[in-house]
Amino acid sequence: MKLRSSGTAFKLLTLTLILLSQSLYGCGGSGNKTDMSNLPDLTNVSQDANINFSEIAALGQIATFGDINNDNYLDFVAGNARSRPEHTFLYLNNKDNTFLNITQNSGLGNTRNRSATFADYNNDGLLDLLIGTIQVSSPPVLYKNLGDLQFTDVTEEAGLNATGGSAFQALWLDYNNDGFADILQVNVGGKIVPQHLYHNNGDGTFTLVSEEVGLTDSFNAHTAVAIDYDNDGDSDLFYGNSGGPNMFYKNNNGQFENVTQSARLLGDPDWDTVGACSGDIDGDGFMDLYITNISSDRNALYRNNGNGTFSDITESSSTQDVGDGRTCALIDFNSDGKTDIYASNHINPSKLYINMGQGPFEEVAEEVGINIPRDIFSASWGDYNMDGYIDLVANGHLGGGLYMNSGNGNNNIVVNLVGNGTTTNSSAIGSRVAVTTKLGNQIKAVSGGSGCCEQNMLPLHFGLKKEAEADIVVSWTDGTECKAEKLAVDGNSYITVTQQGCDIKSTKIGN
Repeated sequence: MKLRSSGTAFKLLTLTLILLSQSLYGCGGSGNKTDMSNLPDLTNVSQDANINFSEIAALGQIATFGDINNDNYLDFVAGNARSRPEHTFLYLNNKDNTFLNITQNSGLGNTRNRSATFADYNNDGLLDLLIGTIQVSSPPVLYKNLGDLQFTDVTEEAGLNATGGSAFQALWLDYNNDGFADILQVNVGGKIVPQHLYHNNGDGTFTLVSEEVGLTDSFNAHTAVAIDYDNDGDSDLFYGNSGGPNMFYKNNNGQFENVTQSARLLGDPDWDTVGACSGDIDGDGFMDLYITNISSDRNALYRNNGNGTFSDITESSSTQDVGDGRTCALIDFNSDGKTDIYASNHINPSKLYINMGQGPFEEVAEEVGINIPRDIFSASWGDYNMDGYIDLVANGHLGGGLYMNSGNGNNNIVVNLVGNGTTTNSSAIGSRVAVTTKLGNQIKAVSGGSGCCEQNMLPLHFGLKKEAEADIVVSWTDGTECKAEKLAVDGNSYITVTQQGCDIKSTKIGN
Protein backbone atom coordinates (compact mmCIF):
# COMPACT_ATOMS: atom_id res chain seq x y z
CA MET A 1 0.00 0.00 0.00
CA LYS A 2 1.46 3.32 -1.01
CA LEU A 3 1.70 5.82 1.86
CA ARG A 4 2.07 9.53 1.54
CA SER A 5 5.29 11.22 2.58
CA SER A 6 5.37 14.73 4.00
CA GLY A 7 6.80 16.82 1.19
CA THR A 8 9.35 19.60 1.69
CA ALA A 9 7.00 22.13 0.09
CA PHE A 10 4.24 21.25 2.52
CA LYS A 11 6.59 21.65 5.51
CA LEU A 12 7.75 25.07 4.28
CA LEU A 13 4.13 26.15 3.75
CA THR A 14 3.21 25.06 7.28
CA LEU A 15 6.18 26.94 8.78
CA THR A 16 5.17 30.07 6.88
CA LEU A 17 1.60 29.81 8.16
CA ILE A 18 2.76 29.41 11.76
CA LEU A 19 4.89 32.55 11.54
CA LEU A 20 2.04 34.51 9.95
CA SER A 21 -0.40 33.22 12.56
CA GLN A 22 1.84 34.30 15.40
CA SER A 23 1.95 37.85 14.07
CA LEU A 24 -1.65 38.23 12.80
CA TYR A 25 -3.94 36.01 14.84
CA GLY A 26 -5.55 36.24 18.23
CA CYS A 27 -7.37 33.47 20.04
CA GLY A 28 -10.38 33.94 17.81
CA GLY A 29 -8.73 34.00 14.41
CA SER A 30 -7.29 36.25 11.74
CA GLY A 31 -6.05 39.74 12.41
CA ASN A 32 -8.23 40.86 9.47
CA LYS A 33 -11.09 42.33 11.55
CA THR A 34 -14.61 41.21 10.66
CA ASP A 35 -17.14 43.71 9.31
CA MET A 36 -20.30 42.86 11.27
CA SER A 37 -22.37 45.27 9.18
CA ASN A 38 -21.94 43.00 6.14
CA LEU A 39 -23.44 39.72 7.36
CA PRO A 40 -25.59 37.75 4.90
CA ASP A 41 -28.94 36.23 5.88
CA LEU A 42 -30.14 32.64 5.73
CA THR A 43 -33.69 32.18 4.45
CA ASN A 44 -35.70 28.97 4.49
CA VAL A 45 -36.55 28.44 0.81
CA SER A 46 -37.80 24.84 1.09
CA GLN A 47 -41.28 25.58 -0.22
CA ASP A 48 -40.03 27.58 -3.19
CA ALA A 49 -37.55 24.78 -3.91
CA ASN A 50 -40.35 22.14 -3.96
CA ILE A 51 -39.05 20.34 -0.85
CA ASN A 52 -41.58 18.92 1.61
CA PHE A 53 -39.73 18.97 4.92
CA SER A 54 -42.89 18.28 6.90
CA GLU A 55 -42.68 14.74 5.50
CA ILE A 56 -38.90 14.38 5.76
CA ALA A 57 -38.53 15.77 9.25
CA ALA A 58 -41.00 13.57 11.12
CA LEU A 59 -38.36 12.55 13.67
CA GLY A 60 -35.85 13.95 11.18
CA GLN A 61 -32.27 12.74 11.36
CA ILE A 62 -30.09 13.01 8.24
CA ALA A 63 -29.36 15.64 5.59
CA THR A 64 -26.26 15.62 3.41
CA PHE A 65 -25.30 17.37 0.17
CA GLY A 66 -23.70 15.36 -2.65
CA ASP A 67 -23.46 15.68 -6.42
CA ILE A 68 -24.80 12.29 -7.48
CA ASN A 69 -24.80 12.91 -11.27
CA ASN A 70 -21.63 14.99 -11.79
CA ASP A 71 -23.33 18.14 -13.07
CA ASN A 72 -21.57 20.27 -10.39
CA TYR A 73 -24.92 21.05 -8.75
CA LEU A 74 -25.49 19.68 -5.26
CA ASP A 75 -28.25 17.15 -4.74
CA PHE A 76 -29.06 15.92 -1.23
CA VAL A 77 -30.26 12.94 0.75
CA ALA A 78 -32.45 13.45 3.83
CA GLY A 79 -34.44 11.20 6.09
CA ASN A 80 -35.71 10.26 9.49
CA ALA A 81 -35.31 7.62 12.16
CA ARG A 82 -38.94 6.72 12.72
CA SER A 83 -40.22 3.14 12.71
CA ARG A 84 -42.74 3.66 9.89
CA PRO A 85 -41.94 3.50 6.14
CA GLU A 86 -40.58 6.35 4.06
CA HIS A 87 -37.39 6.96 5.95
CA THR A 88 -35.11 8.13 3.15
CA PHE A 89 -35.59 10.84 0.53
CA LEU A 90 -33.36 11.75 -2.40
CA TYR A 91 -33.67 15.15 -4.06
CA LEU A 92 -32.15 16.04 -7.43
CA ASN A 93 -31.05 19.61 -8.09
CA ASN A 94 -32.88 20.97 -11.14
CA LYS A 95 -30.26 23.73 -11.55
CA ASP A 96 -32.98 26.40 -11.32
CA ASN A 97 -33.19 26.77 -7.51
CA THR A 98 -35.68 23.89 -7.28
CA PHE A 99 -35.34 20.20 -6.51
CA LEU A 100 -37.10 17.04 -7.69
CA ASN A 101 -37.93 14.16 -5.34
CA ILE A 102 -36.51 11.10 -7.14
CA THR A 103 -36.70 8.70 -4.18
CA GLN A 104 -39.25 6.31 -5.66
CA ASN A 105 -37.08 4.96 -8.47
CA SER A 106 -33.67 5.59 -6.91
CA GLY A 107 -33.16 2.20 -5.29
CA LEU A 108 -32.71 3.63 -1.78
CA GLY A 109 -34.34 1.56 0.94
CA ASN A 110 -36.14 2.46 4.16
CA THR A 111 -33.43 1.93 6.75
CA ARG A 112 -33.99 3.80 10.02
CA ASN A 113 -31.41 6.49 9.42
CA ARG A 114 -28.73 7.79 11.75
CA SER A 115 -26.04 9.23 9.44
CA ALA A 116 -25.34 9.82 5.74
CA THR A 117 -22.08 10.43 3.87
CA PHE A 118 -20.94 10.32 0.24
CA ALA A 119 -17.72 9.04 -1.37
CA ASP A 120 -16.69 7.16 -4.51
CA TYR A 121 -15.62 3.90 -2.89
CA ASN A 122 -14.94 2.05 -6.18
CA ASN A 123 -13.28 4.97 -8.04
CA ASP A 124 -15.71 4.81 -10.96
CA GLY A 125 -16.34 8.56 -10.86
CA LEU A 126 -19.77 8.39 -9.18
CA LEU A 127 -20.56 9.22 -5.55
CA ASP A 128 -21.82 6.28 -3.54
CA LEU A 129 -23.85 6.62 -0.33
CA LEU A 130 -23.20 5.25 3.15
CA ILE A 131 -26.07 5.22 5.67
CA GLY A 132 -25.53 4.60 9.38
CA THR A 133 -28.54 3.10 11.13
CA ILE A 134 -29.99 3.05 14.63
CA GLN A 135 -30.99 -0.59 14.13
CA VAL A 136 -29.28 -2.58 16.87
CA SER A 137 -26.18 -4.54 15.90
CA SER A 138 -26.52 -3.67 12.22
CA PRO A 139 -23.72 -2.48 9.94
CA PRO A 140 -24.06 0.68 7.89
CA VAL A 141 -25.81 0.32 4.56
CA LEU A 142 -23.73 0.90 1.43
CA TYR A 143 -25.48 2.04 -1.73
CA LYS A 144 -23.51 1.80 -4.96
CA ASN A 145 -24.22 4.53 -7.51
CA LEU A 146 -25.06 2.82 -10.82
CA GLY A 147 -25.42 6.04 -12.78
CA ASP A 148 -28.67 7.32 -14.30
CA LEU A 149 -29.80 8.32 -10.77
CA GLN A 150 -29.92 4.68 -9.66
CA PHE A 151 -28.46 3.13 -6.49
CA THR A 152 -28.30 -0.46 -5.30
CA ASP A 153 -27.67 -1.92 -1.85
CA VAL A 154 -24.31 -3.72 -1.89
CA THR A 155 -23.79 -3.99 1.88
CA GLU A 156 -23.67 -7.78 1.99
CA GLU A 157 -21.52 -8.34 -1.08
CA ALA A 158 -19.14 -5.58 0.06
CA GLY A 159 -18.49 -7.48 3.30
CA LEU A 160 -19.90 -4.94 5.76
CA ASN A 161 -21.06 -7.45 8.35
CA ALA A 162 -19.47 -6.68 11.72
CA THR A 163 -21.91 -6.76 14.65
CA GLY A 164 -21.91 -5.19 18.08
CA GLY A 165 -23.52 -1.83 18.72
CA SER A 166 -25.50 0.51 16.52
CA ALA A 167 -23.74 2.46 13.75
CA PHE A 168 -24.51 5.95 15.03
CA GLN A 169 -22.10 7.40 12.51
CA ALA A 170 -20.41 5.97 9.42
CA LEU A 171 -17.82 8.05 7.64
CA TRP A 172 -15.15 7.83 4.96
CA LEU A 173 -11.37 8.20 5.12
CA ASP A 174 -8.33 6.79 3.37
CA TYR A 175 -6.45 5.75 6.50
CA ASN A 176 -3.54 4.13 4.62
CA ASN A 177 -3.44 6.45 1.59
CA ASP A 178 -3.72 3.63 -0.92
CA GLY A 179 -6.16 5.48 -3.16
CA PHE A 180 -9.38 3.85 -1.93
CA ALA A 181 -11.89 5.27 0.57
CA ASP A 182 -12.20 3.18 3.73
CA ILE A 183 -15.12 3.13 6.21
CA LEU A 184 -15.15 4.01 9.90
CA GLN A 185 -18.19 2.70 11.78
CA VAL A 186 -18.82 4.55 15.06
CA ASN A 187 -20.74 2.38 17.51
CA VAL A 188 -22.98 2.82 20.54
CA GLY A 189 -24.35 -0.05 22.63
CA GLY A 190 -25.90 -0.82 25.98
CA LYS A 191 -22.42 -1.55 27.26
CA ILE A 192 -19.06 -0.60 25.83
CA VAL A 193 -18.66 -1.84 22.28
CA PRO A 194 -15.84 -2.16 19.74
CA GLN A 195 -15.35 0.45 17.04
CA HIS A 196 -15.01 -0.79 13.46
CA LEU A 197 -12.61 0.22 10.69
CA TYR A 198 -13.14 -1.40 7.29
CA HIS A 199 -10.27 -1.46 4.82
CA ASN A 200 -11.26 -0.99 1.18
CA ASN A 201 -9.73 -3.90 -0.74
CA GLY A 202 -10.00 -2.09 -4.06
CA ASP A 203 -12.21 -4.78 -5.59
CA GLY A 204 -15.58 -3.65 -4.28
CA THR A 205 -15.18 -5.41 -0.93
CA PHE A 206 -14.08 -4.37 2.55
CA THR A 207 -12.21 -6.17 5.34
CA LEU A 208 -12.57 -5.42 9.05
CA VAL A 209 -9.09 -4.38 10.25
CA SER A 210 -9.71 -2.54 13.53
CA GLU A 211 -7.62 -4.78 15.74
CA GLU A 212 -4.71 -5.23 13.37
CA VAL A 213 -4.29 -1.45 12.95
CA GLY A 214 -4.40 -0.74 16.70
CA LEU A 215 -8.03 0.30 17.20
CA THR A 216 -8.64 -2.22 19.98
CA ASP A 217 -10.36 -0.08 22.62
CA SER A 218 -14.05 -0.59 23.32
CA PHE A 219 -16.27 2.34 24.32
CA ASN A 220 -19.53 4.06 23.42
CA ALA A 221 -18.96 6.69 20.74
CA HIS A 222 -21.62 8.97 19.30
CA THR A 223 -19.35 10.71 16.82
CA ALA A 224 -15.92 10.72 15.19
CA VAL A 225 -13.96 12.87 12.79
CA ALA A 226 -10.79 12.27 10.78
CA ILE A 227 -8.28 15.07 11.27
CA ASP A 228 -4.63 15.28 10.19
CA TYR A 229 -3.56 17.13 13.32
CA ASP A 230 0.21 16.80 12.85
CA ASN A 231 0.37 17.55 9.10
CA ASP A 232 2.13 14.30 8.27
CA GLY A 233 -0.32 13.48 5.49
CA ASP A 234 -2.44 10.78 7.10
CA SER A 235 -5.79 10.78 8.89
CA ASP A 236 -5.80 10.75 12.67
CA LEU A 237 -9.03 9.94 14.52
CA PHE A 238 -11.00 11.73 17.22
CA TYR A 239 -13.90 9.90 18.90
CA GLY A 240 -16.57 11.64 20.98
CA ASN A 241 -17.34 9.33 23.87
CA SER A 242 -20.47 8.83 25.95
CA GLY A 243 -19.92 8.16 29.64
CA GLY A 244 -16.13 8.48 29.65
CA PRO A 245 -13.18 10.44 28.29
CA ASN A 246 -12.95 11.18 24.59
CA MET A 247 -10.42 9.23 22.52
CA PHE A 248 -7.80 10.43 20.05
CA TYR A 249 -5.59 8.22 17.88
CA LYS A 250 -2.49 9.24 15.96
CA ASN A 251 -2.08 7.54 12.59
CA ASN A 252 1.46 6.24 12.08
CA ASN A 253 1.50 5.09 8.45
CA GLY A 254 -1.71 3.08 8.83
CA GLN A 255 -1.21 2.02 12.45
CA PHE A 256 -3.05 3.88 15.22
CA GLU A 257 -1.70 4.92 18.61
CA ASN A 258 -3.84 6.24 21.46
CA VAL A 259 -2.43 9.72 22.24
CA THR A 260 -5.52 11.17 23.93
CA GLN A 261 -3.76 12.16 27.12
CA SER A 262 -0.60 13.61 25.56
CA ALA A 263 -2.69 15.53 23.02
CA ARG A 264 -4.80 16.97 25.89
CA LEU A 265 -8.10 15.86 24.40
CA LEU A 266 -9.54 13.79 27.25
CA GLY A 267 -12.19 16.41 27.97
CA ASP A 268 -14.45 16.13 30.99
CA PRO A 269 -15.57 12.58 31.89
CA ASP A 270 -19.05 13.99 32.57
CA TRP A 271 -19.38 15.24 29.00
CA ASP A 272 -21.48 13.35 26.49
CA THR A 273 -19.85 14.35 23.19
CA VAL A 274 -22.24 13.97 20.28
CA GLY A 275 -20.67 16.12 17.53
CA ALA A 276 -17.14 16.84 16.30
CA CYS A 277 -15.81 18.96 13.47
CA SER A 278 -12.39 20.23 12.43
CA GLY A 279 -10.95 23.20 10.61
CA ASP A 280 -8.25 25.84 10.89
CA ILE A 281 -9.77 28.65 12.98
CA ASP A 282 -6.63 30.76 13.30
CA GLY A 283 -4.85 30.35 9.98
CA ASP A 284 -1.71 28.70 11.34
CA GLY A 285 -1.93 25.69 9.02
CA PHE A 286 -2.97 23.21 11.74
CA MET A 287 -6.44 21.74 12.07
CA ASP A 288 -8.33 22.70 15.22
CA LEU A 289 -11.28 20.86 16.76
CA TYR A 290 -14.73 21.84 17.99
CA ILE A 291 -17.02 19.43 19.84
CA THR A 292 -20.65 19.62 20.91
CA ASN A 293 -21.71 18.08 24.20
CA ILE A 294 -25.19 17.26 25.49
CA SER A 295 -26.35 16.99 29.11
CA SER A 296 -23.11 18.77 29.89
CA ASP A 297 -21.93 22.18 31.05
CA ARG A 298 -20.56 23.41 27.68
CA ASN A 299 -19.12 22.62 24.26
CA ALA A 300 -15.36 22.87 23.65
CA LEU A 301 -13.05 24.54 21.13
CA TYR A 302 -9.53 23.11 21.00
CA ARG A 303 -6.74 25.06 19.34
CA ASN A 304 -4.03 22.93 17.74
CA ASN A 305 -0.69 24.10 19.12
CA GLY A 306 1.28 22.57 16.25
CA ASN A 307 3.40 20.43 18.59
CA GLY A 308 1.13 17.42 19.07
CA THR A 309 -1.02 19.07 21.73
CA PHE A 310 -4.26 21.05 21.87
CA SER A 311 -5.35 23.88 24.15
CA ASP A 312 -8.93 24.39 25.31
CA ILE A 313 -9.70 28.00 24.32
CA THR A 314 -13.47 27.75 24.71
CA GLU A 315 -13.80 30.42 27.37
CA SER A 316 -11.49 32.98 25.76
CA SER A 317 -13.19 32.49 22.37
CA SER A 318 -16.73 32.68 23.85
CA THR A 319 -17.85 29.54 21.97
CA GLN A 320 -18.96 27.45 24.96
CA ASP A 321 -22.72 27.43 24.23
CA VAL A 322 -24.76 25.68 26.96
CA GLY A 323 -23.78 21.99 26.74
CA ASP A 324 -27.02 21.01 24.98
CA GLY A 325 -25.38 20.20 21.66
CA ARG A 326 -26.35 18.15 18.63
CA THR A 327 -24.07 18.88 15.67
CA CYS A 328 -21.49 21.38 14.46
CA ALA A 329 -19.71 22.71 11.40
CA LEU A 330 -16.69 24.92 10.77
CA ILE A 331 -17.47 27.09 7.74
CA ASP A 332 -16.88 30.61 6.39
CA PHE A 333 -20.44 31.88 6.60
CA ASN A 334 -19.76 35.50 5.62
CA SER A 335 -17.04 34.85 3.02
CA ASP A 336 -14.38 36.94 4.74
CA GLY A 337 -11.64 34.31 4.78
CA LYS A 338 -12.05 33.28 8.42
CA THR A 339 -13.54 30.11 9.86
CA ASP A 340 -16.82 30.48 11.76
CA ILE A 341 -18.58 27.91 13.96
CA TYR A 342 -22.12 26.58 13.71
CA ALA A 343 -23.53 24.56 16.63
CA SER A 344 -27.05 23.20 17.05
CA ASN A 345 -28.76 22.27 20.31
CA HIS A 346 -31.42 19.91 21.61
CA ILE A 347 -33.89 22.25 23.36
CA ASN A 348 -31.94 25.49 23.03
CA PRO A 349 -31.56 27.65 19.90
CA SER A 350 -28.76 26.95 17.44
CA LYS A 351 -25.69 29.18 17.54
CA LEU A 352 -23.55 30.75 14.82
CA TYR A 353 -20.24 32.08 16.09
CA ILE A 354 -18.59 34.61 13.78
CA ASN A 355 -14.79 34.67 13.81
CA MET A 356 -13.90 38.28 14.59
CA GLY A 357 -10.23 37.98 13.63
CA GLN A 358 -9.02 38.90 17.09
CA GLY A 359 -10.38 37.99 20.48
CA PRO A 360 -13.73 36.27 21.10
CA PHE A 361 -16.15 35.08 18.45
CA GLU A 362 -19.55 36.83 18.21
CA GLU A 363 -22.82 34.87 18.21
CA VAL A 364 -25.31 35.95 15.47
CA ALA A 365 -27.65 33.00 14.81
CA GLU A 366 -30.88 34.87 15.51
CA GLU A 367 -29.70 37.92 13.60
CA VAL A 368 -29.04 35.95 10.40
CA GLY A 369 -32.05 33.63 10.72
CA ILE A 370 -30.60 30.26 11.76
CA ASN A 371 -31.36 30.02 15.50
CA ILE A 372 -34.43 27.85 14.82
CA PRO A 373 -35.67 25.19 14.31
CA ARG A 374 -34.15 23.57 17.37
CA ASP A 375 -32.96 19.98 17.75
CA ILE A 376 -31.08 19.90 14.42
CA PHE A 377 -29.17 16.61 14.11
CA SER A 378 -27.72 17.13 10.63
CA ALA A 379 -26.51 20.41 9.13
CA SER A 380 -24.83 20.05 5.75
CA TRP A 381 -23.27 23.19 4.30
CA GLY A 382 -22.76 23.67 0.56
CA ASP A 383 -23.38 26.00 -2.37
CA TYR A 384 -26.49 24.40 -3.88
CA ASN A 385 -27.37 27.29 -6.23
CA MET A 386 -23.85 27.90 -7.56
CA ASP A 387 -23.65 31.56 -6.56
CA GLY A 388 -20.46 31.18 -4.50
CA TYR A 389 -22.04 31.56 -1.05
CA ILE A 390 -22.41 28.66 1.34
CA ASP A 391 -25.97 27.48 1.99
CA LEU A 392 -27.41 24.96 4.43
CA VAL A 393 -29.67 21.92 4.38
CA ALA A 394 -30.65 20.95 7.93
CA ASN A 395 -32.82 18.26 9.48
CA GLY A 396 -33.90 17.40 13.00
CA HIS A 397 -36.66 16.04 15.20
CA LEU A 398 -38.55 19.35 15.22
CA GLY A 399 -38.13 20.28 11.58
CA GLY A 400 -35.62 21.22 8.94
CA GLY A 401 -35.21 23.06 5.71
CA LEU A 402 -33.11 24.34 2.86
CA TYR A 403 -31.58 27.69 3.79
CA MET A 404 -30.24 30.03 1.12
CA ASN A 405 -27.35 32.37 1.89
CA SER A 406 -28.24 35.85 0.61
CA GLY A 407 -24.59 36.73 0.01
CA ASN A 408 -22.88 39.99 0.85
CA GLY A 409 -20.80 40.97 -2.17
CA ASN A 410 -17.62 39.25 -1.05
CA ASN A 411 -15.65 37.06 -3.45
CA ASN A 412 -15.65 33.27 -3.14
CA ILE A 413 -14.14 30.22 -4.77
CA VAL A 414 -15.47 26.68 -4.63
CA VAL A 415 -12.69 24.15 -5.31
CA ASN A 416 -13.78 20.75 -6.60
CA LEU A 417 -11.06 18.08 -6.44
CA VAL A 418 -11.00 15.03 -8.72
CA GLY A 419 -8.49 12.39 -7.63
CA ASN A 420 -6.88 10.14 -10.22
CA GLY A 421 -8.69 7.06 -8.87
CA THR A 422 -5.51 5.04 -8.51
CA THR A 423 -3.14 6.62 -5.99
CA THR A 424 -5.75 9.09 -4.69
CA ASN A 425 -9.42 8.20 -4.28
CA SER A 426 -11.47 9.95 -6.95
CA SER A 427 -13.58 11.85 -4.41
CA ALA A 428 -10.31 13.17 -2.91
CA ILE A 429 -11.28 12.38 0.69
CA GLY A 430 -8.39 13.57 2.90
CA SER A 431 -6.77 15.83 0.30
CA ARG A 432 -6.07 19.44 1.22
CA VAL A 433 -6.26 22.82 -0.47
CA ALA A 434 -4.26 25.87 0.61
CA VAL A 435 -5.40 29.28 -0.67
CA THR A 436 -3.17 32.32 -0.21
CA THR A 437 -4.22 35.95 -0.78
CA LYS A 438 -3.20 39.29 0.68
CA LEU A 439 -5.61 38.51 3.51
CA GLY A 440 -3.48 35.56 4.58
CA ASN A 441 -3.73 31.80 4.23
CA GLN A 442 -6.53 29.27 4.42
CA ILE A 443 -6.20 25.49 4.54
CA LYS A 444 -9.14 23.10 4.21
CA ALA A 445 -9.43 19.34 3.79
CA VAL A 446 -12.00 17.22 1.97
CA SER A 447 -13.95 15.47 4.72
CA GLY A 448 -15.66 12.09 4.63
CA GLY A 449 -18.03 13.01 7.46
CA SER A 450 -18.27 15.18 10.57
CA GLY A 451 -20.64 16.76 13.06
CA CYS A 452 -23.23 14.43 14.51
CA CYS A 453 -24.07 12.39 11.45
CA GLU A 454 -23.56 14.32 8.22
CA GLN A 455 -21.06 15.70 5.75
CA ASN A 456 -20.59 19.09 4.14
CA MET A 457 -20.29 19.28 0.35
CA LEU A 458 -17.11 17.65 -0.93
CA PRO A 459 -15.95 20.71 -2.92
CA LEU A 460 -14.20 23.18 -0.61
CA HIS A 461 -15.53 26.71 -0.12
CA PHE A 462 -13.15 29.64 0.45
CA GLY A 463 -14.36 33.16 1.18
CA LEU A 464 -11.94 35.82 -0.10
CA LYS A 465 -13.56 39.09 1.01
CA LYS A 466 -12.64 41.50 -1.83
CA GLU A 467 -9.45 39.77 -2.98
CA ALA A 468 -9.28 39.23 -6.74
CA GLU A 469 -6.15 37.08 -7.00
CA ALA A 470 -5.09 33.90 -5.21
CA ASP A 471 -2.43 31.22 -5.15
CA ILE A 472 -3.77 27.67 -4.79
CA VAL A 473 -1.90 24.53 -3.74
CA VAL A 474 -3.63 21.14 -3.76
CA SER A 475 -1.96 18.42 -1.67
CA TRP A 476 -3.30 15.02 -2.71
CA THR A 477 -3.27 12.05 -0.36
CA ASP A 478 -0.57 10.32 -2.42
CA GLY A 479 1.88 13.15 -1.68
CA THR A 480 1.76 14.90 -5.05
CA GLU A 481 0.72 18.53 -5.54
CA CYS A 482 -0.98 20.76 -8.09
CA LYS A 483 -0.45 24.52 -8.02
CA ALA A 484 -1.90 27.66 -9.57
CA GLU A 485 -0.30 31.07 -8.99
CA LYS A 486 -2.00 34.44 -9.27
CA LEU A 487 -5.30 32.89 -10.30
CA ALA A 488 -7.96 35.51 -11.09
CA VAL A 489 -10.79 35.10 -8.58
CA ASP A 490 -12.69 38.40 -8.78
CA GLY A 491 -16.37 37.69 -8.23
CA ASN A 492 -17.27 34.06 -7.59
CA SER A 493 -15.60 31.08 -9.25
CA TYR A 494 -16.04 27.30 -9.40
CA ILE A 495 -12.61 25.73 -9.82
CA THR A 496 -12.15 22.08 -10.76
CA VAL A 497 -8.70 20.61 -10.14
CA THR A 498 -8.14 17.22 -11.79
CA GLN A 499 -5.14 15.36 -10.41
CA GLN A 500 -4.36 13.67 -13.71
CA GLY A 501 -2.24 16.25 -15.52
CA CYS A 502 -2.94 18.88 -12.83
CA ASP A 503 -5.67 20.28 -15.04
CA ILE A 504 -7.20 23.40 -13.44
CA LYS A 505 -10.41 24.89 -14.86
CA SER A 506 -12.10 28.00 -13.46
CA THR A 507 -15.68 29.00 -14.27
CA LYS A 508 -17.46 32.15 -13.14
CA ILE A 509 -20.64 31.51 -11.13
CA GLY A 510 -23.38 33.66 -9.63
CA ASN A 511 -24.22 37.14 -10.76
